[in-house]
Amino acid sequence: MHGTLLYEAYKGSLAKRFSSIEMVESSLRETMQGLHGTYLAAASFVSGALPNIVSACLITLDEANVANVIELFTHPLYRARGLATTELAAGMNWLIKNKVERLRAEIQSSDDVSRRLFAKIGLKENSQLVDLFAG
Repeated sequence: MHGTLLYEAYKGSLAKRFSSIEMVESSLRETMQGLHGTYLAAASFVSGALPNIVSACLITLDEANVANVIELFTHPLYRARGLATTELAAGMNWLIKNKVERLRAEIQSSDDVSRRLFAKIGLKENSQLVDLFAG
């Protein structure tokens, strides 16, 4: 996977986490290989086509049947178009249909864009879990 656009998407707010294109690509490979929980390809969405991935929402499932948003990013030139919102909503719809009741996301306190997005879906500021399915 070519990571230039992916790295540029992360560069501003997460440069300490990903200091190179190779680190971004490695993290995405690890996620898709199941090293961060079972990768849910059917609940994960990507906008663009290789090598020009401009936005993605990657979701995994842990042993406690809690879904985790492992990666959520949009390249700066493609922000404010609803890509992340659409990808996240599609992922959540798949989770609900498949009776996954909880979604977790780690959001850095400095990431205002992600905080606003997750607030729209009901994620509380001091909580990392969102109940998806009242069952």
